[in-house]
Amino acid sequence: MKNRKRMARLKGFTLIEMLIVLLVISALVLLFIPNISRYRDHVNKEGREAVMQLIDAQSELYALQNEGKIPSIDELLREGYIKQEHADAYRKN
Repeated sequence: MKNRKRMARLKGFTLIEMLIVLLVISALVLLFIPNISRYRDHVNKEGREAVMQLIDAQSELYALQNEGKIPSIDELLREGYIKQEHADAYRKN
């Protein structure tokens, strides 16, 4: 009977153990949050640069196919060289 009570008591975690685990997890989250926000800013910058490169490349292609005429964003969009989301991203810059 005593062995059974001792085994039942040893199976679970104590409140202190759970609080220590929670503390460690919280400390790790606090370390990673600033890195995540910096990474997000970096990804957004890379995305804007990619849209600019896409617009430049499609403008050159349009000019080659249309006797050197330099297109506007609306012309590229209307002719199907870029998508609406690219035009919106370009206009935000």
